[in-house]
This record gives sequence, structure tokens and C-alpha cells, in this order.
Amino acid sequence: MKKTKKICYKLLALILVCVITCSVNSAEVVHAAGISKDRAEQMYVYVLKKWLAQGVYVTVNNDIGNYVTNTKKRPTERIPLSTIFDRDDGYYTIEDLNGDGIPECAIGSGVGRRGYMLILTIYNNNIVRLLSVFKTTGYATPGIYYNKSKNTFAIIQLTSARTCARHVYRIRNNQLSRVTTIADSVGQMLGNGKVPVFYYVNGKKVSKSTYMKRYNAYLKYAKQLKQVIV
Repeated sequence: MKKTKKICYKLLALILVCVITCSVNSAEVVHAAGISKDRAEQMYVYVLKKWLAQGVYVTVNNDIGNYVTNTKKRPTERIPLSTIFDRDDGYYTIEDLNGDGIPECAIGSGVGRRGYMLILTIYNNNIVRLLSVFKTTGYATPGIYYNKSKNTFAIIQLTSARTCARHVYRIRNNQLSRVTTIADSVGQMLGNGKVPVFYYVNGKKVSKSTYMKRYNAYLKYAKQLKQVIV
């Protein structure tokens, strides 16, 4: 019980909510097509506290290392939700990621080390739904970019000191789907002094022009969303 309370206090500090005023019923139901960011924060905190107290397990079904320089899919795993928050470092973003007027929540742990990030949303007048849990790398903190014209968002993170992964996702009807993954990797310096750069789309090596077409379509005009690191 003491450990659960400790984790909940960390969560409250993480999302910067000092007092939760919503009741059980009001926290579980959305009565309008849109919802404010403050209201969404309250709902996410309420639900995460509830899940933590219940000892909920989650499935890690995405990996930042997937589809970057190969198409080998990493196995899934089940972990206690408390694993994600039982750390002293963390980050979060609460923004609308699909243009429906309801802010999603991307929240995780592991700043400069391996960790996890989960994506939450509110859908169809029901309690917050868990969309996905990502395994993240130890290279910097994942950034999130939103493309308003396509209503897609990208999670961007280094998978090595030389390789940057850009995963593009779309949320429709409470379902998260991967649109594409593009990556660039800086090679070792050649004998002539040139440094090669390799380009990948969905894990397969491609030409720079093919890479740039995909980049321009989903990332060139994407806006980086505010991320709070604590």
C-alpha cells in the first residue's frame, strides 16, 4: 500500500496536478465532443491512479527499435503499470494527436535511459482507453510531432548514437495504427573523408529521394509538441 501511494504521488507531481476535484462518475464520462486540456489532465490522473491502485498489468506492444533498420519485430511483454512510474525521472505531453478535439496523453519514464511510454485517449463517452505501451531507448527523450494536415503524429527518438527513428502513427476510432517508419543512420567515415548516410523506410534501405518523399509527406510540416520533463 505504501509503495502504491508513493507511485501515485510521483504521478501527481509528474502531471503537475495538486488537487483532483472530479468525482468518480464525472471522471469516467465525457459529455461533449471536445474536452479541455485541464479536464483531460484530471481524467488521466484519476484513471492512472485507479489502475495503479488495482495493480493493473499492461502489454508492451510497440518498440522504438521496431522497423528502423530491419523489419524484425520485437516480442511483446507484460509488465505492471507501476514499473513505468516507479522512477524518479519522467516526461509527458497532453495534446490532441488526431484532430478530434480531445487531448491524448503520452507519458513515460526513462530520461537518458531505457524506459517505457504509454499513449492514452478518451473515446466514445467512456473511461480513458489504453492505446499502446512503447519500449523506449536510452538515447535522449522521445519527441512527439503533430501533422495537422494529415492528423498523424510522429514519435522521434535515437535508437543508437548514429541512428534516428521516426515512427508515424494515426489514431482512428480508438485504434492506433503505424503509418510508416523512416530512419537515417550515419555511417563510419570512409578513407576519402566522406561520411555516408543510409536511409530506411519501414526497415528497408532506400534511396535518399524515396526517404525524403516520405519525410516531406509526414514530417516536414509537423509541429513539435510541448513536452514537460521532470
